[in-house]
Amino acid sequence: MGSVQMCIECEQCSYEFAMDDYNYRTGERLTFCPRCGYKKSYTYETDESGNFVMKTDLYEIDEKTIGYIPKGPSFDYVKSEMELLKRFCPFSRNITQEELNSIDKKAYIVKTDSKKEEIEVYLSFWYNRKIIKEDSKTFLQHTHPVPRQEEKQGHGICCLGGALYYLEDLGVEKALELAKESEYKEHSYVTQFRDGKLEVLYGEMEG
Repeated sequence: MGSVQMCIECEQCSYEFAMDDYNYRTGERLTFCPRCGYKKSYTYETDESGNFVMKTDLYEIDEKTIGYIPKGPSFDYVKSEMELLKRFCPFSRNITQEELNSIDKKAYIVKTDSKKEEIEVYLSFWYNRKIIKEDSKTFLQHTHPVPRQEEKQGHGICCLGGALYYLEDLGVEKALELAKESEYKEHSYVTQFRDGKLEVLYGEMEG
């Protein structure tokens, strides 16, 4: 398995059981709220053939901001960055490719800000990393897919049993008609989110 699913609070309507799907192998993430329809995703750009669009960055190892955080429990990703940064270990300029490969299997490789108060870039997961030596300096070369972040504001949901539809795709009138005529109408609902408030137009929702 490569993902962890859990419930989080919706950023738009504050529903406590929005769905969060995090792929700890690739770093991809999808958040979706079944109440208001809010959606947020972190994925990667692809070309016409479906292959990832790749990019290569070069970071100088300064013995301060480039290093690793030893892996802890499986749910490390839900911890605050400050908790993770307490375990941060900077790389030495003398690090070899063999040492990097060994660390890579048991740690998160990251770049922090100068005060070590924030993780600026995660350089881990399944991306390609190499140690480069040039002019008495040491660099970490990081080749990775180009990230794509998308955020979609929710306007409401039409739930027909277990099937969910965006309210804006159906329209209020059609959504209400389908919910009332559904063979699963006892488990159906229609919501509308506007002016910062969520309104239940039909049915009941648990939670």
